[in-house]
Amino acid sequence: MIYFAAFLLLSAWIDFEHLADNDFIESHVSRWLLRGVFMLGVSNSFLELAAMVLLWMACFDSVLNVFRGKGFNYLGNTAKWDIFFNKRKNLYITIKVLAVVVGIGLIIIE
Repeated sequence: MIYFAAFLLLSAWIDFEHLADNDFIESHVSRWLLRGVFMLGVSNSFLELAAMVLLWMACFDSVLNVFRGKGFNYLGNTAKWDIFFNKRKNLYITIKVLAVVVGIGLIIIE
């Protein structure tokens, strides 16, 4: 899981650098593919892979927001994900908390 945490931080930093240069990310396909291949490569089981996906989902945007100097649970106005959850902040926080709890639970079970 150390590799996973390092990869999450590095990925968020790379995205931060692009955003800092006003190089907004139009397509996330290449990023999703790279991250998916990485998680498949370092996971030892389906449960570990599921844990990584849940923890990524819960943590990546928050880490990126911290790097950008935004609030931990900042939601923008551009991404479809942000637009959807801007109107449903309680749901957003609930999903993130559940993803962390279930992700950690899967690691413990593993």
